[in-house]
Amino acid sequence: MTKYVDLKLIKQELEKIRKSKHFGYQRVKDRAIRNPTTFAEHKNIVKQRKNLSNDRFATFITQLQKNHDTSLPGPKTIKHGKGRESGPPKKNHD
Repeated sequence: MTKYVDLKLIKQELEKIRKSKHFGYQRVKDRAIRNPTTFAEHKNIVKQRKNLSNDRFATFITQLQKNHDTSLPGPKTIKHGKGRESGPPKKNHD
């Protein structure tokens, strides 16, 4: 007696095995889980690159950078003892 096996079930199981063993797929999936906002932002940039012309894409990136820069705090200067600041030494012009 022969049992009937649904080809869709076999295909689904093979697809699960392929995805679970595929290094690139797992890496992308892990990154998306760890940092979903960055993943979504990158996905949006790739999508806009395909849809927009070079001029409009450059404008899009510029606007994105401006929005991103204003949302992040600026670099802080760490003061050491006696008013010395971190960073490269300043040249004295006598």
